[in-house]
Parts: sequence; structure tokens; C-alpha cells
Amino acid sequence: MAPNTILLNVRNRHEKDYPLVSGATVLPGMLVELNNAFQVQPFDAVATPKPILVAVEMPIRSGSGIDDAYDVAGEAVPVHNALSGDDLYMLLEAGANIAKGATLESSGNGYLQASTSYAIVRALEAVNNNSGYDGVRIRVEVL
Repeated sequence: MAPNTILLNVRNRHEKDYPLVSGATVLPGMLVELNNAFQVQPFDAVATPKPILVAVEMPIRSGSGIDDAYDVAGEAVPVHNALSGDDLYMLLEAGANIAKGATLESSGNGYLQASTSYAIVRALEAVNNNSGYDGVRIRVEVL
């Protein structure tokens, strides 16, 4: 059964709300970053984000689940500062086929891809999205 939360097993809940950048769309489970005005946007580089920040769902907001996007400028987006060992339910890019235990990195749009040099998480399950046109969820452990 698929989880209905992004934070599967974490040591500390380092969540803080930040306003969403105008024109951005963020889904819970995406890698995010803060701009110079401390606004949230999808992490836009294929490199190691430090710290690893992940958007999470806001259970107190009506209609907010892991598949509900934050897409209104200035909307509060809860962000988790992930620690090594945290188990998260994140987003894998379309077209990826990942084996259990494989390492993943940022794909430059908030999603994860197979790691080539900047591994930040390890897959806790195999996921084949080879023929998919949209991202899918994957359970991962932060390295």
C-alpha cells in the first residue's frame, strides 16, 4: 500500500513554512530550495543540495495530501530539513528505472534521477517508470 505522507521515518521533524515563489509549482516530495528572499521553489540544479530540503504535505489544510500541489504565489509551503538516515517518499522523474539500493540525485526540476556523481539518497524499493510521462513516488533513505 502506498504511503500518504512524505516523512516515513525521520528522527526530527525540521519543518518550517516558507512562501512559494510566484509562478512556481511544488508538490510534496519534491527537492526544494530557498531563493535570496527565502521563498520556496523546486531545486533547479543537478548537484548536491545542502541542506536537503523537501516539501511536505500540510495535513491541517483542507484538501492537502501528498498529491496536492502548492501553486499559489506566497502560499505557505512546509519544508523538511532532511537528515542522514531519514526515510522519505519522494518523486522520481519520468523515464527512470531504479533498482532497490540504487543511489539517486537531483534531476534539476525537484525530482530525483539515477545518480551519476551527486548521490543524496538511496532507493528503498525498485521503481520502473521507464514508460511513464509523469514522475512517480519512490521510498528513499537520505545518505
